Amino acid sequence: MADETEATETKVSKPAHKMTLAEVEAEIKQLELEDMKLRLEETRDRVEGTKAAKEVRSRQNRQRQAQLRTDLRERVEVINTCTHKQGGSPGRERKGSGPSALRVVILPDGRSLVMCANCPLRVFSPFPRLGYQGQYRGESKAQANKRLAKYAEDVKKFEELVTASENQLTPEAAAPMHCGKQFAFQDGMGNNLSMPAPCDSYAQGTDNRNVA
Repeated sequence: MADETEATETKVSKPAHKMTLAEVEAEIKQLELEDMKLRLEETRDRVEGTKAAKEVRSRQNRQRQAQLRTDLRERVEVINTCTHKQGGSPGRERKGSGPSALRVVILPDGRSLVMCANCPLRVFSPFPRLGYQGQYRGESKAQANKRLAKYAEDVKKFEELVTASENQLTPEAAAPMHCGKQFAFQDGMGNNLSMPAPCDSYAQGTDNRNVA
């Protein structure tokens, strides 16, 4: 009986704590703060991950660009050390002293390509539209003169290669090769168009003896 009375007194002396409105609001604010901290940490991790991935892509792109420039320089060195002549000994094919190793190919659009059989030399005839004597819309006189000067220089260099290619053992070997059917390009009014060859959009599209 005494134990039961003691237990009852204990229950009465230690009633369950009831939170006040202020305490409830304080705990809610604390939980919200912890939730915001967690979301902030997740956002930081996500941002850091994105930045790290972006830096990896940027570094890989720089490495690819550097390798591309190295490859271009190495190819230009090979081209510029080649004699573009036949008769080289095994292992020294680019040091020939015989007939020309250059060949001229007539492209479907009527332009020409000079290739070397010993090295990666590929030079396309200058795009005729660049030789327009007037001024294009939006082009200043100085820009037109610069364009024409470069076109004249490119034509001269290309003609020198064509002349060198004619040093063959037979007239047949010296004749240009035709790569296929001629294509006619016309606009909606039926006017003939001079279209750039697809290779003109590449850095080595006109003369791969230069590094862009």
